[in-house]
Amino acid sequence: FLKDITSSISAELKKILFYFSVIIPLILIEFIPMIGAVITLVFGTLFSFFYNALDYLDYPLTRRMAGFREKLKTVNSKRMLSYGFGAMAFILTFIPVINVFMNPILVAAGTSLFYEKKYL
Repeated sequence: FLKDITSSISAELKKILFYFSVIIPLILIEFIPMIGAVITLVFGTLFSFFYNALDYLDYPLTRRMAGFREKLKTVNSKRMLSYGFGAMAFILTFIPVINVFMNPILVAAGTSLFYEKKYL
């Protein structure tokens, strides 16, 4: 039990560090007049798509005891499928009231996508 807890916390900390390692430079780029806003909008949106896919595909990958690098490689292995799923998750979580119910549905959808499209 203790081993599962430590590995789970470690995996989430790695995910958070990865998130901040991308978001903080994007925030700093935002300070560049005019062009910073465009760069941040484009790359921030694409990163949000990627991170949503990583977040919801993380559940079956964690069950298989995949490391963080393996999770990144898995999401990148079918890039367009992952970005499409991440984009829909991104959009669905922006709808007020419905976003509360979307998290369990997106977890099930990510797990189903993982096993149907045979990511590994």
